[in-house]
Amino acid sequence: GHDAGAGQGGASDVPTFPEPMGPSVPPTPLDPATSAIAGELHGAFLQVDCASEEFEFQFCHPKDRGIQNLPIRLGGEAGKSYEIVLRVWGVVEGVKYVGGRQAGDRFYVGGRGDTPMTAEYGIAGGPVTYYLNHFETGAGEHYTYGISYMSQPVVFAGATTLTFFVRDPDNYMNTNHMMSEAANPPPRLRAHLLRIKRQPIQGQFMYLEVASARALP
Repeated sequence: GHDAGAGQGGASDVPTFPEPMGPSVPPTPLDPATSAIAGELHGAFLQVDCASEEFEFQFCHPKDRGIQNLPIRLGGEAGKSYEIVLRVWGVVEGVKYVGGRQAGDRFYVGGRGDTPMTAEYGIAGGPVTYYLNHFETGAGEHYTYGISYMSQPVVFAGATTLTFFVRDPDNYMNTNHMMSEAANPPPRLRAHLLRIKRQPIQGQFMYLEVASARALP
């Protein structure tokens, strides 16, 4: 319902203090050396919104057909390699990846998706793609799942551009109709969630921060 007087130009129309939006809230602070390596990877965010009404109480057609490729500039020095551990949060569909190496419950190195009609999330960096929404069970189900985990160490070349992506193959997306949550969201993600939860239909998202980073000898 609406407050009495809403729409009448009163003070109730506008919050006294605007809510901070995601990009205006910094990621979790890092020490200077780690921050210099992390670059744009620290605080990277993908949001897949619905471009249609919800149908069958669980699907929508996603904005941009559910395909996004976000270029991310990594820090460090060209010609050097860096070992990075990621923190990953999201509300996503589940995909079973094959042909590579499972590196944790949700993290998968190389290979390809083996779950038709389901959105794949990952980071492409050099010859290897790191997938972020691996599910041994539950893949391809008509649900979104809240995920929150720390990756195994990943090696990237310094001063390169990575691609943080989501690729939905069929222009159908599972909505977050179960109101799944990613555990322990950091402040910048909480700010993004303020906007997501105001939407009449919640879609999917994935957010990254760098937990640690070091140069390899």
